[in-house]
Amino acid sequence: MLKTFAAGLGVLVALLLATPSAASAYVPGEVSAGSVTGRPAPGAVLRAQFDRVFLSGETVTLVVSCPGLRDVEIDDTADGDGSTSTPLTVPAGASGTCTVSAFGVSSGAAAVASFTVLDPDAPAGEGDASGDGLAVTGGSGLAAIWFGVGAVVLGGTLFLVGRHRRVGVRS
Repeated sequence: MLKTFAAGLGVLVALLLATPSAASAYVPGEVSAGSVTGRPAPGAVLRAQFDRVFLSGETVTLVVSCPGLRDVEIDDTADGDGSTSTPLTVPAGASGTCTVSAFGVSSGAAAVASFTVLDPDAPAGEGDASGDGLAVTGGSGLAAIWFGVGAVVLGGTLFLVGRHRRVGVRS
């Protein structure tokens, strides 16, 4: 029974780690997330990126909304895989958190991204840790090490319990 349990647990862990994510698949009626890269200061040019959200070649309307300012509309066309990468200028006088909403004209697909406008007098490295405007993603190596240690300890414990039960049955 212990072997069956250990085998089932191993298969479950393998399935959880190997199952692909459908996070980028378009589901009608849902709003997808995009990203904005660059240094978000008034007058700066940023790039709004929405990956595989729209139909190939579809006209996409982007609306930049900043608190206290008029909305700015930008039209773009989705590329072959339904993605857009649109340059946009941070409006003069912008402050706080601005939102970029993207709407597919024919599909009705929607996506949103946001950015926080920096103080124009802030040092160049402020606002993004690496200086490239990209968020830090992914797990840490330390988490993987602890996961491995936990798996070894669990395996050893199961082995010793099984061995102890077999020795106890023979006595």
